[in-house]
Amino acid sequence: MENKLSKELTKGGIILFICFNIFNFLNLIFNFMAARFLGPVDYGILATLMSIIFIFSIPNEAIQTIISRFSTKFNVEKDKGKIKNLMIKGVKKFAILSVICFLIFASFSSLIGKFLFIENRLILLTGIFLFGTFLIPITRGILQGTKKFSGLGFTYVSESLIKLILAIALLVIGWGVYGAITGVILGILAAFVLSFFSLKDILGAQRKKVKIEGIYSYSLPTLISLASIMVFFSLDTILARRFFPADTVGYYSAISNLGKIIFLGTWGISRAMFPLASEKHDEKKDAFPLLEQSFLVVLLISAAVLFFYFTIPKQIISILYGNQYTVVSGILIYPSIAMTILALTNIFVLYNLCVNKPKRNYLTIFFTVLQVILLSLFHASLMQFMLMLILSNILFFLGMFIISFKD
Repeated sequence: MENKLSKELTKGGIILFICFNIFNFLNLIFNFMAARFLGPVDYGILATLMSIIFIFSIPNEAIQTIISRFSTKFNVEKDKGKIKNLMIKGVKKFAILSVICFLIFASFSSLIGKFLFIENRLILLTGIFLFGTFLIPITRGILQGTKKFSGLGFTYVSESLIKLILAIALLVIGWGVYGAITGVILGILAAFVLSFFSLKDILGAQRKKVKIEGIYSYSLPTLISLASIMVFFSLDTILARRFFPADTVGYYSAISNLGKIIFLGTWGISRAMFPLASEKHDEKKDAFPLLEQSFLVVLLISAAVLFFYFTIPKQIISILYGNQYTVVSGILIYPSIAMTILALTNIFVLYNLCVNKPKRNYLTIFFTVLQVILLSLFHASLMQFMLMLILSNILFFLGMFIISFKD
């Protein structure tokens, strides 16, 4: 059994690592092309809107994790009827919730626009992404929980490819930031539709209605856990938009996005670990070896990327973003270190959810507030801002590392 799970982690990890990095590569091309078409000032606006979209992904990640956890449970029972019931109920409930959340967001769009110095119509357009972010985690969570890693990976690749093609086309005809955001929205909605092709066996099963016990008690700490991760991931760009000049935000967004490659590039490892560790825990077996393996793989991949960012930062930025962005090549390493630490912290956060000890992750609230305070108080210079980013991530890591070993 140990050998089988190790092979499943390796196989699933490889599939998702490849697919997620194709996803990330296409997203990078999207960012690089947008940066070249828009220039530093407008690219800073786009990067801020993309950070808002990452904040929108808080329920996305939480929903996917919750659906994955219960899909794994039903998959162990070999009951596809219960999984189909979970999917149908999920799509219905979150379709309604997405409408409610969009209306709430729209009512605050004017205030958000004034705070970030972005026109209201762009904020409203960005809000449409909420429909995709509430729906696609239902199907992705089922794909993840049933270990359909190829199908899961396909949804990510298709989303980024459709987004890239449409966004570039709209940028070429002069739609600017509006074109880029429109491509992002259509990409996730198309991926949701395509995800059903990998769920034919679930769709064809006889629906078995069942009360899903424990889902609400599991949901709150899961939402808080993943909200904290996504805030740590996105907040720097949003606050930079508030505190620094427009061109500085554009330059910082370039190196921040390169740093985030580390987190996103290793996301597939934690995604593969989650259903396998959950399954092992449900079978009353020790899931800790999977945590160790996942941590080591993420550490090695992150270290390799950091090496190149440290040794040839100017060449990397010049090739990817163009010479106008090389003015910040000397500080590329700083947000990259922060994202490496966050990628490692994420392993412990997800592990606590795997072993049904989600309340441990309530501690993430403290560290999220701490990061907001540090970045808001200490931004006299871009360097000080980045050092606070690193410090808050170090403290977050240490806190989750300690709490994860608590009995």
